[in-house]
Amino acid sequence: MSLYISKANQCKFIVATLNVTLITENPVDGDSSGQIIVSVSGGQRPYLYSINRGLNQSSNQFDGLNAGYYLIQVVDKFGDIGYASTRLFDNVVCGDYNGSTLQDIIDTGLPIGSFLNCTLQDFL
Repeated sequence: MSLYISKANQCKFIVATLNVTLITENPVDGDSSGQIIVSVSGGQRPYLYSINRGLNQSSNQFDGLNAGYYLIQVVDKFGDIGYASTRLFDNVVCGDYNGSTLQDIIDTGLPIGSFLNCTLQDFL
């Protein structure tokens, strides 16, 4: 969005830029407990938020998300648009994983892209 200001034959253009950042929480063990919180700077409040080009909402928080890719769109008071995207991974609690080979991982049936939230201590 550009705003044109004129005063005694002087012109200025003000360009608003929306900077969108995301805070994410991954779902656990295949459930829909994922969350995205949107932070915006720039532009003019109020902001409207949408996820994956869905309906706009006034809340900057999206809950009940599964693992997957998400596109967040933010629109400000003047129609300026900002975007950010992220991917949520399915965190698997290490206590649910008792294997040590690639075949053990395949046998869990976890989708490709699952993230085993483990440390070396979990396997010792």
